Amino acid sequence: MKPSGARTYAGDGDEYQISGNVGLPQGGSGFANLSAEWRQAGPTSRSVQRHDVAALVAAGNPHVRRPHAQVWGRPDISDDWKLLFNLGIERPGGATVYAFGNHARRVGTGGWFFRHPDTRRGVYVSSSGDRLVHDRDSGDDLDCAALPDPLPLAATEACFEFRHLLPGGFTPQFTGTTSDVAGTFGVRGMLGSDGSYDLSFAAGRNRFEYFVADTVNPSLLWATPTAFDLGAYVQTEQVANLDLSWPVEGAAFASPLFAAAGAEWRRESFAIEVGDDASWERGPGVAQGFDVGANGFQGFSPVSAGEWSQSSYGVYLDLEADVRPDLTLAVRGRAERHHAFGGTTDLMTSVLYRLTDGFGVRGAVGTGFRAPTVGQQNVRKTSTILTDGRLREDATIPPTCPEAVLLGGQPLGSEESLTVTGGLVAGFGPLTLTADYFAIDLRDRLALSKPPRFSEADWAAVGASGCLPAGQVERVRYFGNFTRTRTRGVDLVADVDVPAATAIVGGGETAFVFAGNWTATQVVEHDPATLGEREIVEIEDGFPRCRFNATVRHRRERWSGYVRLNYFGPYTEFHGGVTRRFRPGAEVTLDVEASYRTPAGLVLSVGAENLLDAYPDVNPWARVWGAKYPESSPMGFRGGFYYARVRYAF
Repeated sequence: MKPSGARTYAGDGDEYQISGNVGLPQGGSGFANLSAEWRQAGPTSRSVQRHDVAALVAAGNPHVRRPHAQVWGRPDISDDWKLLFNLGIERPGGATVYAFGNHARRVGTGGWFFRHPDTRRGVYVSSSGDRLVHDRDSGDDLDCAALPDPLPLAATEACFEFRHLLPGGFTPQFTGTTSDVAGTFGVRGMLGSDGSYDLSFAAGRNRFEYFVADTVNPSLLWATPTAFDLGAYVQTEQVANLDLSWPVEGAAFASPLFAAAGAEWRRESFAIEVGDDASWERGPGVAQGFDVGANGFQGFSPVSAGEWSQSSYGVYLDLEADVRPDLTLAVRGRAERHHAFGGTTDLMTSVLYRLTDGFGVRGAVGTGFRAPTVGQQNVRKTSTILTDGRLREDATIPPTCPEAVLLGGQPLGSEESLTVTGGLVAGFGPLTLTADYFAIDLRDRLALSKPPRFSEADWAAVGASGCLPAGQVERVRYFGNFTRTRTRGVDLVADVDVPAATAIVGGGETAFVFAGNWTATQVVEHDPATLGEREIVEIEDGFPRCRFNATVRHRRERWSGYVRLNYFGPYTEFHGGVTRRFRPGAEVTLDVEASYRTPAGLVLSVGAENLLDAYPDVNPWARVWGAKYPESSPMGFRGGFYYARVRYAF
């Protein structure tokens, strides 16, 4: 059993976790292992008040959300639990029946972008910037739109605007509920005296439910709810595998020829479930320019809902042998047939050459194939995103929808790759070292298109296709095989015992571990009509090219601990549009932990992640949208985090 608690240096983000594991014997050599974990993590906020919100407060609006109208930080995590099992039972004749699986659930809630009561289009003002006021009784002599702003109190019974309902603006609160269940069942055993077999079937299902509160469906006017069930995405997979392996004696090699072969069948399904009617329906306010659907994330309508599936099957062959005492060669091949993307054959060959007992070089070259997921082919969602300095309604739709085809969309094809690697492995006394270079050329890489504005002429050309909620969406995105990229990188791992350090502290064991990576990706071909500057920069420079961590671990009698240094290189981030580009610099964080094991078997641990409370560079546009730090920072932006943990083995 292992309970733990943690908190950030800033005093928020309280986290509590308890986990347990039990192992039980089953028969002579069987086993059953059960694990469970529960976690709860409070929200964090690293925000500043937006300048437009500060102006609202200064003008005397008492209804603005406090302390920050828009929060940037970790969401509130609740009902986060996991159950896992793993068992194996040996049967007469040497076969082993096995099974393993998991069931997990998590709920996360966080805020979205603030809707300003003077500027939010489709709610408070029209697309042209005029005030949106609805006349409840069009047959009377009162012209609501001509009345002063704000409306006289006497007119509020006959006229409606959302400043009646939400006078301080609003910030939709989004909740995502993830539930995941998976299981694998199989049997393995021996074929003859040296061969083996493994036959298994696995199935898994992931369901992500969307909810939003503190928002409205503007088109429903005063009748709108303020909380919505938006529907769900459901991904289901089934896989059957047969794996065989056996040695081939008598080959003219320094070792037997080890052979493996197998077959796989896979089926993948993706479904969209309908949300509440109020989350997507078109109310009477549409004619005046009020937006359709839950503001922030429109619910899935019956037109968007559905279920789609695809399947594939493949076979493989793997041959490996020491052709000489110092040289190992392997050849692998896989043929696959996909019901939607045809067939492919991929090959790989690898070599390991041992120059001495402690030093060797290795390398491999091979091709790869990846079919688009059924979700990428059929995803449909409409949400509010920040781009070009303001909030816009964007839709992601299948590339075969008429709206996508009008913009250049085509049926998706598969990605194909060529990978080359080379490196060395070394072991000299207390030092173990591996260094590898890799190069990956990826053709027809899948990516989301840049979101061009969908004009009134485009709407007229497409008509009512059902892919988009007409009259609301400003921009359209879809997946496509838009680019060819070239990735180059180096992985370096070093592990060394440090006798000198052990001597300094008077005994025990001390080890130093270094793990680093440098990776650079270049877009070498792309379609400028569908992939824009921002998308290219995010592929090439949206993540640090260089990362590493260096750890010193020490163990002595009942004490143990470590100190770890983490390095994250610079990268590029966009904040609300191409014009707001900035480049946060490199960052370093320090983690520490110390543990003590009591004679009774109780292990007490205390530690800190980001001990020195480091933060990334401040966002130069922090007061535009309220994000004090880069939102995509690889080191995070919660600051220091300290914890205590207890572990006990019964």
